[in-house]
Formats: sequence, C-alpha cells, structure tokens
Amino acid sequence: MRAAYLGLSVLLLVFTACKRSADTQSETIDTPSKDSASALDGITDPIEEAGYLPADDPAWKTIIIDRFHFALEIPATWKALDKSNNGDGYFLDCGVEQADIRVYGENISANPVMAEAELAACDKMEDIHFANGYPGTHCFQGKDDYYYYDTPDLRMIFYVHADAQWKRDHAEVLDRVAKSLYFVQEK
Repeated sequence: MRAAYLGLSVLLLVFTACKRSADTQSETIDTPSKDSASALDGITDPIEEAGYLPADDPAWKTIIIDRFHFALEIPATWKALDKSNNGDGYFLDCGVEQADIRVYGENISANPVMAEAELAACDKMEDIHFANGYPGTHCFQGKDDYYYYDTPDLRMIFYVHADAQWKRDHAEVLDRVAKSLYFVQEK
C-alpha cells in the first residue's frame, strides 16, 4: 500500500513538472527570440556609456571596470556600454550588430568549482601572455572565444561571439583588445 502511494505521488509530481515544462515551452515558442544583448535590455538598468581614459595610441581608448579594478584598451570607434546591475563589466559595441563582445570580472576565490568548470567547458585551450607579460588562457568554445586573466581571487574575461569570418578579418584588433587586460594598479 505504501509503495503504491509513493508510486502515485511520483507520477503526480512528474505529470505536474511535465505540464509546467510544456506551458513554459509554449510561452517561449510564442515569444520572439532576441539576441543576448537585447534580451538583457528589459532586466537591466538604463544603458550608460563608460567613461574613457586616453590610451598611448590616439586610435585607442582605455576603459576601467571599477568593481574589479581592471582595465583594457579598445579602438576609439568602439563604445563600452554598461548593461549590468552590479558593475562587473561592459558590453563592447564595435559597430557590428551580430558581434557580441563583452569584458567582465568575477570573484573566483568564492567559487573555485565554477572557475574550473568554465575551463573544462573549453573545446580547445591555448596558453597566452597578456601585454604586461602575465600568463592567461584563450578558450575556444563553439563559436565563442574567452580570454581568461586569472589571479588567485579574480578572473577577468574578454568574450567574443561573432561570425568566424568576421573574427578572422578582425583577429589583430580582437587580440590586441584581449591582451590589453590589466589590473589598474599594474600600469
């Protein structure tokens, strides 16, 4: 009797979960899809453009992510847009709508398992060195590129999602931006 009751309870629970999943899926199907940047528009603070510092080269400018005290250089024609509620980084507007480029930081000392899981998800990894000589990792994950600058406590990430041909055409610029990451105290 107890086993039958338990079995019936499990069946009811599965049915309820499936029903909720089906309801959620139908709502998702009816909703127009959005790219990752525009999907955030409804849940984030108003977009503000970053403040910039001049770079050594006038064709470039420097942005600083105050929360984690790190910076990077971007082409003067790009914009850094703050779409986060917690100040962890910026979306970088390079003038190409299909390119999703971001820079952000995270505290890896609080969650080392997550930090290792991010690296384990890479299809391929390459060791790199940032412009200041600090070692890092270039992670290839499907169409995405992640550049990781890890310290014992923090991880800085430069992320690029774009068409493979566009990335090849802009490889030098993307490499320079990625490798320009540094902690503000270092420069």
